[in-house]
Amino acid sequence: MRPDRSLGRLGLLLLVGAAVWALASDHAVAVTTLVCLGSVLVAADAFLVRAEASLDDLALPPGAPPPTPAWWPGPLLGGLLGAVAGVLAGSVVALSVGTVLGAVGLAGVRVSRRRRGTATDPATVRAARRVRAFAAEHGAGRGQEVDGYLVGLGDRWARLVVVGPDGAWGDVVVPAGDGACATAALARVRLVEPDDRRVTTVMRTGLPAWRRMTASL
Repeated sequence: MRPDRSLGRLGLLLLVGAAVWALASDHAVAVTTLVCLGSVLVAADAFLVRAEASLDDLALPPGAPPPTPAWWPGPLLGGLLGAVAGVLAGSVVALSVGTVLGAVGLAGVRVSRRRRGTATDPATVRAARRVRAFAAEHGAGRGQEVDGYLVGLGDRWARLVVVGPDGAWGDVVVPAGDGACATAALARVRLVEPDDRRVTTVMRTGLPAWRRMTASL
């Protein structure tokens, strides 16, 4: 299950409110309270998003760093808002909290830039995560391969059809060619032919199943 980012949104909303309040009044205690609460929520959201990488069940190439979600925009923006609110309200505490939060976000940006040349393509990682989440929901254990096949959609795109151990199937649209193969490999999908018995004997069929052809994972 992926974090829904509600903590981060609420935290940023509190920090915006703190900045507005500091601009409109001189209630330093109230502004400091909002900055501290908002910063805690933003930091908690960033931690949950950062921890998402440790929950992945992706087959990374040897030596490749684990793909890290973009957790730093919230702390970076939140830190700026907190620091501004602290300056406007004359609160050293709010200024310090905002500065620390912003520094954490800036550190995340620097790490991301260093990894940019070696990290796996973000779009491929997102598609592979969706596939692994689907496989896990339908009986695949951690590290277990699932069967699937590719169906061309013109020259640029392909449909990656994945069959879970329980017979449920779903699909995701990915770039054709190397992009599709990379997604399948990262998501531990063993590519077979569409008429291979490993999928035809397991895949659920019938009207409800065919209706799924209009949806993606």
